[in-house]
Amino acid sequence: MWTKFTVGECVRVKAGTKDPDFEGEIIGGWQGRVVEIEQWKGEQLLTVQWDSLTLKAMKESYILQCEKDGLEYFEMSLMAKVFEKADVRDKPKDVESIQDFLYKKYYWAGLEEQGIRIQKIIGGVKGEIKQFQTWEDHLFQELSFPFEAKIAESNRIFANQRGKKVEVTGFDVIDDLRGIVVNLGGRKGPFQYPLSDLAVLDRTSPNYQAVDDYAVWFANR
Repeated sequence: MWTKFTVGECVRVKAGTKDPDFEGEIIGGWQGRVVEIEQWKGEQLLTVQWDSLTLKAMKESYILQCEKDGLEYFEMSLMAKVFEKADVRDKPKDVESIQDFLYKKYYWAGLEEQGIRIQKIIGGVKGEIKQFQTWEDHLFQELSFPFEAKIAESNRIFANQRGKKVEVTGFDVIDDLRGIVVNLGGRKGPFQYPLSDLAVLDRTSPNYQAVDDYAVWFANR
C-alpha cells in the first residue's frame, strides 16, 4: 500500500526516479509541495510544485528544453508511489522569488533559436534602459553601417510609407519610449528613426538577423 499524501505536504522524489518526459534525466531528490491530488486507476496522482532549492539547482539545459517543448518546469505531476514525505526546506515566498527570477531569465527561450539568441543577449539584465544599452552594445559589434532597410512600421516622419527603402547610417540615441534610435540618410535628412520599426532588406546579411532579433524583443518585451 502506497503512502497517502495531502495537499500542502512536502514531498521528495525517490532516488533513481526518471523524468517521464526526458529519457535519462534523473529527478530523484527533487523536493516540493503537493498542490493538487487526483485519482488515477485507484492511486494518487500528485502535482508537486518544486521548492526554491530544487529550482535553484535545476540545470539550465533542462529548463531550456522544457521551454522549447512547452513543458512546465515549476511543477510536475507524478504518481504518488515515486514520492516520500520530506521536511520543509523553505518558505512559499522563497519559491515565488526564484520562480519570478527564472521566468524573467528564460522568458525568451520559448521562441526556440531566436529566443535563445535573445536570451543570451539580455538574460539577467534588469531594467529597460539597461536592456536597451545592452542591445546597443551588442548591435554595435554586430552591425555594419551603412545598410539598406525598409520601413516596417510607419510614423509621422514616414506616414503611410511602409515598405519605403531607406539607408541606415548609424546610431543616434536611446529613447525610453522608442528604444534604440538610428540615423537615416537622405537628401532631406538625416532623419532619426526607431530601429525596431525597420527591417534589413538583404536577408543574407548578418545585419538582418541582428536587427530582426532586436525588433522581436522590442515588440514582446
